[in-house]
Amino acid sequence: MTKIAYAGLGNMGLAIAPHLSKWAKENGAQFAVWNRTQAKYDELRPNVAEDTQCATDLKDLADSDIVFLSVLNDAATQSVVQTLTDAGFKGIFVDQSSVQPNTSSANCETAAKTGAKYLAAPVFGRPDAAAAAQLIQVVAGDQEAIKSVKPLLDTSARIVLNLGTEVYKAANTLKLMGNAMILGVIELLGETFALGEATGIDSHVFQQFIEAFFPTPSFKAYSKKIEGGNFDGKGGFRLEGGLKDANNILGVGASLGKPVPMPTIEIAKKNMERAAELGGKDMDWSSLSAVLRENAGLPPFKVEQKKSS
Repeated sequence: MTKIAYAGLGNMGLAIAPHLSKWAKENGAQFAVWNRTQAKYDELRPNVAEDTQCATDLKDLADSDIVFLSVLNDAATQSVVQTLTDAGFKGIFVDQSSVQPNTSSANCETAAKTGAKYLAAPVFGRPDAAAAAQLIQVVAGDQEAIKSVKPLLDTSARIVLNLGTEVYKAANTLKLMGNAMILGVIELLGETFALGEATGIDSHVFQQFIEAFFPTPSFKAYSKKIEGGNFDGKGGFRLEGGLKDANNILGVGASLGKPVPMPTIEIAKKNMERAAELGGKDMDWSSLSAVLRENAGLPPFKVEQKKSS
């Protein structure tokens, strides 16, 4: 019997895992999950099949045929891949984490030591898009392996873009480019909302303008957060991950021998760092807009935020 597993139950993992559980149930496969903080299992259980295995040890996934993973940073992905290959995993890794291209290359080499395959498979979309099966999925790596996992990728994506065999630069570079555009949108929204509020423009009217003139998911979702002023990171993308991605974006060109200045991302990173000082790293990364308000002489936050320790 085929065994599918998911490692990492952050906001994205919690949204994607139920789709894989449903597919497994319908196709006679086993489904297992693992998370470092096992309290997340209580949040997941109502949304997956009753026979889902909630592993107490990551090594319990080593007998899987396919392991999806979505973890916080490069070190975490390397730890998962190394731990499972050391435990004898010989299947296919589908890494949906946002990492540096060189990290994917290293993971590919680690997986190959036991005959396993590693696919770089980051996604575009927020957790609500994942829950609605509306992600944009990109993938690169061994083409036979991609063919094998394509039906599973389809469960949470509206489109799957196959970028070829070069995991070290294709999927992850495109992911960082896309995240750079999203972060740039957030920075621009924060600046213009601050300008409007400082000069007396009704923020709700500006929000209506954005939805009418820029009716895209990123503009609509993040302008709503900024207009409302609630930056709860649950169900979104936290500052901790945003800062990690900003550093990866700023370094990706140099890591591939082609350094490229990214001034907008430099500014956004600085603003995210200040936002973390104001309200903690558990806030959504759109909270960088609070810093633009502060710079405009406005109160940073419209409503009280839950500050992390």
